[in-house]
Amino acid sequence: MPTSPLMNREARRLNAHTDFGQLTILFQDMVGGLEIHDDEAGIYRPVLPKAGTVIVHIGDMLEKQSNGRWKSALHHVTGPRQSMYGKEVDNDTVVDRHAIAFYAHPDYEMLVESLPGCEKKGKWESLEWEDNMTAGDWMNKRVTLEYERQEKPGPVAASS
Repeated sequence: MPTSPLMNREARRLNAHTDFGQLTILFQDMVGGLEIHDDEAGIYRPVLPKAGTVIVHIGDMLEKQSNGRWKSALHHVTGPRQSMYGKEVDNDTVVDRHAIAFYAHPDYEMLVESLPGCEKKGKWESLEWEDNMTAGDWMNKRVTLEYERQEKPGPVAASS
């Protein structure tokens, strides 16, 4: 892949998405490139790498279980911003980015329902699917939805 589309922010290392399950725990190096969508401003903001830290993402399933109290953030991975290096980045070289993600999911037979203390509707709309769905059915439906959707920016909309 030519490096200029990545460095000019015309291409991404990982397209915009939300995580499917409950939690994602991300360990990343100091290269950067992870950006979280700011819904109010309508832009992506970089998550600046900081040594010795981990990033915890709320997944779609936990957003649903929290009844919209906690948000599954739309995010993508781009080329690192020049400002992260404090120097010019050579447009002929894509800097390697290394990250390890741990995805937490419940037992596939568990029902996806509101957690204790989350009965009251929260601020965010979560994916609305049928009641009495197991975590396994949720994951299968969510993966299918991701593969069926066409390339378009923005959050994934649920379908019945």
